[in-house]
Amino acid sequence: MHNSSPFWEHGVFLQPQHFQLSHMQNVRRLAQGMALMNPWLWGVRALAVNEDALANDIFEVVSLELLLPSGNWAIVPENAALAPRAFRDAWTNPENPLTVSLGLAPFREQGGNVLRTDDPAQAAEQYRFTAPLAPDIVPDLYGDGPDAEVSTMRYNLRLCFGPDDGPNLWKLPLARLVRDGERVRLDANFAPPCVDINAAPALYRLVRDVRDSLLSRSRQLEDYKIVAGDGGMSEVSSLHGITLFSILGVLSRNAPELEHYLQAPSIHPWPVYGALCRLVGELSVFSATLSPLGETPQGERALPPYDHEHLYECFHAAFTIIARLVDTLVVGPEFTFLLNPMEDGTLLGTAMPQSARGNMYAYWLLLRTSHREGLATRVQTMGKLAPSADMRSIVGKALTGIRLFWTEQPPAGLPRRSDTLYFMIDQNDPLWQKVLQEGEVAFMLPGRPDDLLAQLTVIQR
Repeated sequence: MHNSSPFWEHGVFLQPQHFQLSHMQNVRRLAQGMALMNPWLWGVRALAVNEDALANDIFEVVSLELLLPSGNWAIVPENAALAPRAFRDAWTNPENPLTVSLGLAPFREQGGNVLRTDDPAQAAEQYRFTAPLAPDIVPDLYGDGPDAEVSTMRYNLRLCFGPDDGPNLWKLPLARLVRDGERVRLDANFAPPCVDINAAPALYRLVRDVRDSLLSRSRQLEDYKIVAGDGGMSEVSSLHGITLFSILGVLSRNAPELEHYLQAPSIHPWPVYGALCRLVGELSVFSATLSPLGETPQGERALPPYDHEHLYECFHAAFTIIARLVDTLVVGPEFTFLLNPMEDGTLLGTAMPQSARGNMYAYWLLLRTSHREGLATRVQTMGKLAPSADMRSIVGKALTGIRLFWTEQPPAGLPRRSDTLYFMIDQNDPLWQKVLQEGEVAFMLPGRPDDLLAQLTVIQR
């Protein structure tokens, strides 16, 4: 490899090699410096594929921006040629996906890297560049001098199908094709080696889904926030509450960083994956089955190290672990229904959809008010919970309605609030079974506080 710089001295008779070596030195110097900041600084920056051509068994790249490991940019169609190619004969097993790779001849130190031709599509694959037979006419870019003839080079890119196509080329997996019945489409669960997750929709989607999961769960835990002057820490006073408060801190710390990455005009996948790995490590504190490095008790590595050539597998593994941990650690209600005033305002009621009704759930009545004193006793002696259609009859006959059991501790997954009373609903009560059949429930409490909020909470058993 020609790593030495040209020896510029008086009387040197300039040859093309002088400029070639000088240019190569500048490119390598820049690439080596950038590699110290990011060891995986090569891959796709932007990619557009003609998906309509897939119906004709042709793969065509409309535009491509590619940063090569050498530090050079190959841009289709500006400084690189990439001809469409039919893949029907290469796809010998339609049941399996077909990987489409981008091929480029390696740079040969002994020379012979450029082929002069006006038809780059016919150039042999051993040439790294092509150059037109007639030079380009280039104006004086800085002054008013005359135009000049300059020969320019274009990267001789080609499409390869499968691992055995183009064995002597440097190859980059560009896309993956799958058959959906009679239709050929791009595999949505594939990501090429890239320098920007915006160039890989599959990666962007996974990061976005993680962010959405964190935001959704953090909203679910908002009652565990500690606000100055709120009168105490009753919501987090228990061990369970302290745990959920700590989890809320993890979610709130990581969601803004992922949002920052998603909003960036361009962001390399390496730091993004590092953020996901750190999130796994933080969540592993609350799990007995996962180490900070994503290892199971059996020593298996559930979270793989960063692999630039298998990005989707890495990101999907991190997404799966995070989703599982968040779903199991943050156990909240499946449904919540606010009971609103009915008829003349003496009744509070709500309707439940079919999806929220079943014996696989536990049902709780939550009453929030600033006037808690004696309220639990009043609810159990004077309050009535019943099917909406039967409430008037139950009140008129002075029947008890559905039994309610008051407990000082909320069910798992709900915060303990100082202004809230928790009542477990007797699901064996025949009246409650009627509620599950009809889907409508009403609550009445004579002389209820003006600020009373009643909520029906549905929890997975």
